[in-house]
Amino acid sequence: MLSLGRKEVENYLLEPAVLTRAMAGAAEKRRARVRTEVALPTLEMVRSKLTEIVSDMEIRDLVRWHLVPQYRETLDTHLDTSTREANAEQWFTKQWEDGQWRIRNCPGKSVLKKVRNWAQNGFGLTLTTKLIMDALTECPADIADTAQKLQTYFYGDTSGV
Repeated sequence: MLSLGRKEVENYLLEPAVLTRAMAGAAEKRRARVRTEVALPTLEMVRSKLTEIVSDMEIRDLVRWHLVPQYRETLDTHLDTSTREANAEQWFTKQWEDGQWRIRNCPGKSVLKKVRNWAQNGFGLTLTTKLIMDALTECPADIADTAQKLQTYFYGDTSGV
C-alpha cells in the first residue's frame, strides 16, 4: 500500500517559505493592479502565524480525535483499556510537541483556509492555489518516491532506459 507522509495534499503547501513566496507573488499582482506599495509579511511572520494556527486548540482536538483512536488500536490488546487510553494520550502529547508533526497531521484544508484569510484580511493578498503551487520549488521527497513506485508498478523499471 502506498501512502503519503502528510494527512492531506494541502499539508504540503503549509511550508513557511512556500507561503511567503506565494504571498510575494500575490503582492506583485496586487501592486501592478493598484499601483501602490503593498505590505508583505516576512518569512518569520508567516512562520509565526502558521505555528499559531496549527497550535490552536480546535486544530489540536481535530488531530487528537483522528489519531488517538488509530494509535490506541495498535497497542497490545492484552493491556487494560485505561492503560491503552493513557498510553495513547501520552503518545499524542509527545507527538504534538513537534511542530513538523503538527504540520504533517493537521487538517490541511482548514489550516490553509485560515492562512488565506490572514493573508487577505491582514495584507489584502489573495492566495490562490495556483500561486501557492507556483511557489513550490521542489517536489517533496515522499511524493517523488510514491510517483516513482507508481511508475514502476504501471510501467516496470524504466531507470535503465
